[in-house]
Amino acid sequence: MSKRLDSVIGHCLLRATAAEHDGGSMHWAAIKATPKASRVAGFIVQWAAAMRDAGGPIDLHGYMETWAVPERTAYRHLRQFRELWPEYSTPEPIAKALVAHLDARELERSGPLAQVSL
Repeated sequence: MSKRLDSVIGHCLLRATAAEHDGGSMHWAAIKATPKASRVAGFIVQWAAAMRDAGGPIDLHGYMETWAVPERTAYRHLRQFRELWPEYSTPEPIAKALVAHLDARELERSGPLAQVSL
């Protein structure tokens, strides 16, 4: 029985590999794509963490403030994100889904009695 593993890095790696593949070796394309995929996945996870800390949606300036990222670096991260995820202007929808998934897992692990306050 195989276990389905969906991950931010997995999706980023697939997208970056597809963009890098030029008809040659798919293995080589994946090797070349890995650094960019890792940077973009990190950006998405950082965005999600900043959203979680803020208690809701953030913008690029919220990301910059949370992680003390210089403006040029933040815009470079956003540009690389958009190269892999052109259907989104920011990581907001992906980060929102990630936060919801993490919240559900925490609730599941804590059990029903953890939600009862005395």
